[in-house]
Amino acid sequence: LSFHKHGKKEMLINFVAHVPEELKQTIEFYPDQESEFILNGKNITNFYMAKNLTTQNIIIAAHFDVEPKGMEKYLERIECICFHNQPLKVGTQSSMPFDFRIDPKIEKDPEFHNLKEITISYSAYLVE
Repeated sequence: LSFHKHGKKEMLINFVAHVPEELKQTIEFYPDQESEFILNGKNITNFYMAKNLTTQNIIIAAHFDVEPKGMEKYLERIECICFHNQPLKVGTQSSMPFDFRIDPKIEKDPEFHNLKEITISYSAYLVE
């Protein structure tokens, strides 16, 4: 069992989902919550929702990105939708967890000391 120290600062986390234009008729993909204030060091879970809009079973995956660049070293992904492919049967929807924390050490990094907001985004794609 490990105990994580919480930081002193809150940060606004924006959650974004991208679907390429060519897949907009195939899948619906969006975050359950679009933003949340979190205390550095605290574990947070948000969900990304995916729905199969086709008449065939599909498998999707998601590519992860975080802004600003360089701060990803402070983002500890505990459970990430980018870790697993997600099968979706015809007409079904799935809720995929993203469990993470921001390392409170970010508060001591001069590059990110005053950072108040980050954006976490996932881009969905079909697995062939």
